[in-house]
Amino acid sequence: MKQLIRVHIVPHIGNLKLKDIRPEHLKQLYNQKKEEGLSTSKIKHIHTILHSALKQAVKSGLLPRNVSEAVTLPKSKKKETIKVLL
Repeated sequence: MKQLIRVHIVPHIGNLKLKDIRPEHLKQLYNQKKEEGLSTSKIKHIHTILHSALKQAVKSGLLPRNVSEAVTLPKSKKKETIKVLL
């Protein structure tokens, strides 16, 4: 988890103040990671980490709402399956 934060989250939104993070920032992060070839499951894991952190910030009164709830994750490409005829 620490590696995901250090490698994927901090370089993209680490310079933003908590109150300045917008859904667009998270959407850009997820789309960029998808373009870089990161798996859908890793992007979902990044989203889970961010969602949990922002949820805690809301509970602590640091944010009025959890902006990660307004973001739709990129869809995964369905793998083409080959059916074998017997």
